[in-house]
Amino acid sequence: MPTLIIMLVVTIYPFLFSLYLSFHKWDLYAGMAAPMEFVGFKNYWSVLTDPVFWKIMHNTLFFVAVAVGLEFSIGLGLAMLLDRDMPGIRVYRLLWALPVMMTPILMGILWTYMYKEDFGIINYFLSLIGVGKVAWQGDPTIAMFACIIVDVWQWTPFMMLVILAGLKSLPAAPFEAASIDGANRWQIFRKLTLPFLKPVIAVSLAIRMMDAFRVFDVIWQLTQGGPGQATETIAIYIYRQSFRYFHMGLGAAASYIALIIVAIVCTIIIRSLHEVIEI
Repeated sequence: MPTLIIMLVVTIYPFLFSLYLSFHKWDLYAGMAAPMEFVGFKNYWSVLTDPVFWKIMHNTLFFVAVAVGLEFSIGLGLAMLLDRDMPGIRVYRLLWALPVMMTPILMGILWTYMYKEDFGIINYFLSLIGVGKVAWQGDPTIAMFACIIVDVWQWTPFMMLVILAGLKSLPAAPFEAASIDGANRWQIFRKLTLPFLKPVIAVSLAIRMMDAFRVFDVIWQLTQGGPGQATETIAIYIYRQSFRYFHMGLGAAASYIALIIVAIVCTIIIRSLHEVIEI
């Protein structure tokens, strides 16, 4: 009963209240005591017909696809490299996992100074090889990639650790039998390792995609969604609608539309992944 009460208070009630709020107009300019006006699906229609929302959704999908794709690819490679017994291997694994332990705000501040156009350390090293100053946070064509680099730097170790745990749990007998039968490393990886890791890969990708869809703090610290709307994601859009413009019903509706889109995209990607691995 205590557990059920806690879940009702911190999870179910906010979920139901935000759903209720999405069908109402509640303008906080008038204060918390302002009455709610029932508007039906008007908030949902306003979001779906807003071209800015779809531009920001495109930004979010691009961020998730590139960032999670790189995190998975690099994490899988690192997990394969670290799946061996050698002196100091535990220290190496701990060092690779350090970025995950950093708080997002602190990481955003750190990378903000590293990206500075005039005195950032990244531009300093680029100048040593003859590359001019790069406006990492001010160039609309580069800012999104700058945010992706930070996300990849932080969350690749998560992918690595999850996949490494999956590798450690694989049975040894099928791999020994394949080696005796003359299978090479690529055949073993494609026919045994990937199929065995399919549940682990699916779970890790689902977790990272859902987390990447709601990324807020790092991008807000780096660019605040700018320049213009070049790096604005759905989480920042919902924040602006709810807590900058005080359109609480519109922000709630946008969050539920984003939830449906995330669920559909994640389902499609996970099913496609299963088919690719089976082939």
